[in-house]
Formats: sequence, C-alpha cells, structure tokens
Amino acid sequence: MMIIAANWKMNLKKADASALIGALNKKASQWSDIDVIICPAAPYVQVVRDLADDTISVGGQCCHTEAKGAFTGNISADMLEDCGATHIIIGHSERRQYEGENAETLAKQAARALDAGLKVIFCVGEHLSDRQAGAENKVVAAQLSELSAFLETGQISIIAYEPVWAIGTGQVASIQDIEAMHGFIKAKCQTLIGGNDKVSILYGGSVNADNAEAILSAAHVDGALVGGASMNAASFISICDYGQSISTS
Repeated sequence: MMIIAANWKMNLKKADASALIGALNKKASQWSDIDVIICPAAPYVQVVRDLADDTISVGGQCCHTEAKGAFTGNISADMLEDCGATHIIIGHSERRQYEGENAETLAKQAARALDAGLKVIFCVGEHLSDRQAGAENKVVAAQLSELSAFLETGQISIIAYEPVWAIGTGQVASIQDIEAMHGFIKAKCQTLIGGNDKVSILYGGSVNADNAEAILSAAHVDGALVGGASMNAASFISICDYGQSISTS
C-alpha cells in the first residue's frame, strides 16, 4: 500500500493544524488504498490524533534515546505512543545536521521507538557535494548500515529517501535519479532481508501537487514524505489523491 506521510516540522499551531485536519477528514474516506500519516510537532500529536479521522495515522518527528529520565526539553517514544502516535521519523537530515544525531544515536532512538510499538520511518539521503562526487550510493549505503540490524529483522520496513539538497529548496531530483536511488535502496534491502517487497521506499524533497503524480508513478517509489506542501490543505489533498489513483490503477 502506498504511504503518504506529512512532516510538519516546527510549524502550525493548534488553530491551523485543526483547520488542516478538518479538510483532510472530508477526503479521508476516499483514500482507502493509501496510508496517510501526519507527523506534527510534539505538542500537537495528541491534538491531531483527537481530531483526525481514524483512517489517518499520527507520528512523531523524533524521540530521545532513553525511555525516561532527567532530560529537560526532550520527549520519549513512550510519551509519543501515549499521545496516540503509531509512527516516528528517525534520522531526518535536519536532525543529523542541527542536533548532531549520528549512527549510535539513531540506533538507540530506533530501539526505543520499536520498544514503544512505533513504526519507524528511517530517513537517508546524500548532500549535493556527495552527488557531485558520484558518492551518493556510498553515502546512502552507509546510512542504511546504521540501522541494518533492524532492517534485517524486519522491524523497520519504511525508508524515506530525501536528497538533502532537495529538502525545502524547491529543487527535485530527476525521475531517473529517483528511480535509480530507490532501486539501489531496494537492492540493498534485498541483500539484508531477502526480499525487497518487504520494505516501502518513500521519496521526500520538495514534493508538491505539481510533481507528485510523476514522482509517485516512478519505478520503486512506494510513497512520499512531504514537507512544505503537507501544510497546505489543497496541495496535500492533491498529493493523496494522486497516491490513491496510482494505487488503484
């Protein structure tokens, strides 16, 4: 089943989030062949869960490496689950860049999230300098190895490929580049778990209503992780509509 996930990042206060969810609820019954996941900022996970149609899932954007303790300002995976989250984003490039999250941190976060019963959306992606050097496959393979133990056991089955240079920039990888990288990721996963159909690969990086149909129709693409466009009701609804149409075609 195709997955359309929204990453609101540090945006949308309660009123705007409520209005957006209200618009999505009116369409939710038409999206029977896709999984729609909304990942709001942590204070609004419970709000979105309370407002959203039961067919819409809710996720967190990160969690701490520990289950609880004296970690002022942080949130645990158990807390997210207690607020109604069923999914969580781990390894987003912004967390790697701005919060210094590395392989050890990500592995601990993933373990906590899985222990809490959350489904992990694990992000990978190269910087522009990596692609210009022809090292994109090497970089992404190294990132996949960070959580290879969880991939091997099937505990993680959703990967989001987000070329860092295309996140929030308006730049989008070509369809050929997307297909090539998604095919590479599926092949790497096949060597780990013996069957690439067990992992869903989402594309993220300036996905919008104008390019979503082409991206979602591309080979090896199982959905999208949407940033800016997910905060506009009309745009996100269009993306979900494309996902539904492609899933049933």
